Amino acid sequence: MKAKIISAVVKDGKARQITVNTELTPSIGIHIVGMNDISIRTFLLMTIRAMQNEEFRIPGRKICLVFEPEVTDYDGNYFEFPAAVGIIVASGQARLRELDRCILTGRLDSDGRLGDLPDPMALAEYARERDMLAVMPQMQALSLPKELIDHTLMIDSLYELVEVLKIK
Repeated sequence: MKAKIISAVVKDGKARQITVNTELTPSIGIHIVGMNDISIRTFLLMTIRAMQNEEFRIPGRKICLVFEPEVTDYDGNYFEFPAAVGIIVASGQARLRELDRCILTGRLDSDGRLGDLPDPMALAEYARERDMLAVMPQMQALSLPKELIDHTLMIDSLYELVEVLKIK
């Protein structure tokens, strides 16, 4: 199965969209394309640990994560959250509604909680311009101006996102 997750990075106050494509195929292993080598190890360990602590499973198949465009000049911590959601969706652990309207960015703590975003204002403005929702921790979203809060989805953990968007 495949999953396409919309993410973004912020640099100098401007957001840029990154697509995280996840595909599971027969075989075993994890392949990451489009991320710098320095970030991969930490990114992968934190993503897997957070998923397991939230009681999601790591599928026994080959996982291929492709970042488009390449994110070689960004820290891999931006992508732990969208990668985990991509693995959950691609492995059939959850079907999520309106995922194509959400911008998922950020690191995950080992317990599956979403870490603070470096520039929530820029991310929310980017989401508003595209009539999308920036997914972010509640405390950060509540600090935004009202016109931007309307373009956020306040989620504090990986599990909470899945519960809120799950197709029942």
